[in-house]
Amino acid sequence: MDIQSLFLLFTFTFFVGCFVGGTGIGGVLLVPYLVFILGMDTATAVASTMFAYIFSGLAATFAYARMGSVKWPMVWAVCAAAAPAAFLGSLTVWIVPGEILLAGIAALTIFSGYRTLRPPVNARSDNKNIKTRALIAVGAISGYISALVGAGGAVVLIPLLFAMGAPALLAIGLSQAIQFVIAATATIGNLSVGQIDFTIGGVIAAALVLGILLGSRVAHALPVDTLRKTVAWVLTLVGLSIAFQLVQDAIAV
Repeated sequence: MDIQSLFLLFTFTFFVGCFVGGTGIGGVLLVPYLVFILGMDTATAVASTMFAYIFSGLAATFAYARMGSVKWPMVWAVCAAAAPAAFLGSLTVWIVPGEILLAGIAALTIFSGYRTLRPPVNARSDNKNIKTRALIAVGAISGYISALVGAGGAVVLIPLLFAMGAPALLAIGLSQAIQFVIAATATIGNLSVGQIDFTIGGVIAAALVLGILLGSRVAHALPVDTLRKTVAWVLTLVGLSIAFQLVQDAIAV
């Protein structure tokens, strides 16, 4: 891949990282970019993106934990279920046709965009009313779907936590912590049955880390509701554009 393409990928990913750091959501935009702009096959794009989330997950967890927005008891419950589910999802990637994976990404982004646009209902300031079994279920769902479509976990986790009434910063902080566990487990699975483009993954990782460090500061300085609505509209529009592209390809065939 030429230098210009890598630079454009770095620039795009940096802005995605700002979204991830500020709202927890945004990583799901990377796989469509790799597939439609750079021409990668879907499974390799998913695997390379998941590898990058190992580093961005560490950076995001550190940034949010330092600001007191990571509730560790919740993290352990969610991650315990997310790890094995993510491994299973990573194995599934290599046996599902790319068109189906992209359709899943489109559906996920549209749903998450719609659900994120809706304000949290009965938001709380702690986790005492969110039962452990609910967190385990949320972790398993987030881990499997995220590894399957190349998302960091937040695109599934945050809407579900919002539906439970979790406050915004708590939900975002938890989504950052789960990102590392999902990515590390999925990468093990991807390496065992598929391949990873480490150059692409490295560029994405570096750009995500920088964007996340900036975005996390913005999240704690500006109204999170504004950031949440912005990324929700972006997700919705990207999901619709992916769906439109898939329909066009199907008609052309």
